[in-house]
Amino acid sequence: MEQGNKLASALQTATFAHQGQTRKFNGQPYVCHLLEVINVLQHISIRDQDTLIAGALHDVIEDTFINSSILSALFGTDIVNIVHELTDDKALAKSLQDKAALNRAGSLSKPAVNVKLADLLSNMMAIPSLWDESKIERYLAKCRLLITIIETQNVDACPALLQLVKYALDSQTTGSSFYYDFYESANTGALYWSLSRRSFIVINEEGGTLLVGTEFDTPLNDLFQCQLLHSLTLNGSKCQSISVTHVFSEQSEDYVLAESKTVNDCMQVTTLTRGSVSRQGEGASK
Repeated sequence: MEQGNKLASALQTATFAHQGQTRKFNGQPYVCHLLEVINVLQHISIRDQDTLIAGALHDVIEDTFINSSILSALFGTDIVNIVHELTDDKALAKSLQDKAALNRAGSLSKPAVNVKLADLLSNMMAIPSLWDESKIERYLAKCRLLITIIETQNVDACPALLQLVKYALDSQTTGSSFYYDFYESANTGALYWSLSRRSFIVINEEGGTLLVGTEFDTPLNDLFQCQLLHSLTLNGSKCQSISVTHVFSEQSEDYVLAESKTVNDCMQVTTLTRGSVSRQGEGASK
C-alpha cells in the first residue's frame, strides 16, 4: 500500500473505530481531534509517514475495540509499537496511569514523542468549558510537568513543536502577555486573517474605507493554521489587495520603521472581546 493511501486508510480506520465518540468541549466527532493532531505534525513539517499514521491511530487500542493483533494486521508492527508507547493501561487507577505516562515520556521514540506533543497541544486548546478552575489548574500542572520532562529528557522531541506546545501552555494563563498584546492592538481596528501571508492583521477602518494595518508575527498564527483557535472563526467576507504596514523596531521601542506591503485575499475574522481570551480554546481534553 502506498504511504499516502496508508495514511488515508489509518484515518478511515480511526473514524470507524471511534464512531459514536465525541470531543468533550463541543460534541464534534472524535476524529476531529485526530485530524488536529495530524494537522499540527504536518504544519511543523513532520512528514514521516509512520508518525502521521500513529497520530491518526494513537487512541485506538486505548479507547476502541481494536487490539494489537488487529492493528498489526492492518498497519504492521512498527505502528503497533508506536501506538503502544502512547497507550495508557485502563486497568490502572487514573493517578497510576498518569504516573506511568510521565515515566515513559523521557524515553518515548521519535515518532511517539512528537505525536504525544501534538496530542497534548490539541487537548490543551480544547479544555472542557464545564471544568471548574481547580480542575483546569490541576490539568495544566500535569501538562507543564509532562512538557518539562520531554524538554529535559527526550532529545527526539521536535524543537519547533515543543516551542509551540510551550506557547500554548502559556496562553492558558489568565493575563498572558501574548494575548494581552495581541488583543490590545486588535482593539484598534478590525481583525483579519490573511490567506496569502498566513498571519493575523489588524486593519484600521475610517468611513468604511480600509486603511493600513499591522501584521502580527506571533505563534497565534500557527495555532490558527492548525485549526486550534476554536473560538476564532472566519466569517467568509473577502477583501482583496489590502494595503498593510509591517511595523518593526530597528533600535528601540520608541523608533519604529514602517515598511509598506500589500496583502491579497484577506478574510475578516469574528472579533472577540478581551474577556473571552483570558483562557483560549475553552471547551475538551480531547
